[in-house]
Order: sequence, then C-alpha cells, then structure tokens
Amino acid sequence: MELKTKEEVCRELHISARGLEKMVAEGRFPVPVRIGKRALWMAGVVEGWLARQFAAQESWGRPA
Repeated sequence: MELKTKEEVCRELHISARGLEKMVAEGRFPVPVRIGKRALWMAGVVEGWLARQFAAQESWGRPA
C-alpha cells in the first residue's frame, strides 16, 4: 500500500497545505489518517478523487 504525505498530496494537486486543509474541513477531500503528527492518504484514494474531478470532462462530447 502506497501512502502519501500532506506535502506529496499538495504537490500532486498543485495546492497549498492550507488549501488542502480547507478542502478536508469542507468535506471536499477525503480525511487523512493520522499516524503521530503525520497526515497520510492512500495513493489510490487520492487518484480516485482526482479521477472523479475529471469525470464530467472526460464524458463531455461523447454520444449518449
């Protein structure tokens, strides 16, 4: 299982740590698992969230 730190998630999404914290607080991004002082996300969860953000874009223009 691959885990991503807050810094890695922020870098991947091109957002600040504060922006990520706000998204989590608003329920727009999955809550991390805390181990000690570290906030961690499973890589697959981050990738799934990102894919869902682009779902409408991917289906745009496809015949119904």
